[in-house]
Amino acid sequence: MAKPEVTDGVTRISPREKSERKEFLAYSIEEAANALKKILSAGLNRRAIVVLVAEETKVTRGEINSVLTALENLHKTYCT
Repeated sequence: MAKPEVTDGVTRISPREKSERKEFLAYSIEEAANALKKILSAGLNRRAIVVLVAEETKVTRGEINSVLTALENLHKTYCT
């Protein structure tokens, strides 16, 4: 991707680059959702994953559940 033009503090990107960025974002969302599916199918259930991540990060279980749900929903919303 070409470096975007910055004029007076405003970043301007071409229509082509906008399209490339959207494609990359959609690809990244799909990859994150697929990674989540792989983790969930690896033998641990969702609750175990939430507990392990919460213990490792000190982020609350509710927040972790929200992020996992958001990853699933982003994929459904933006990649189908």
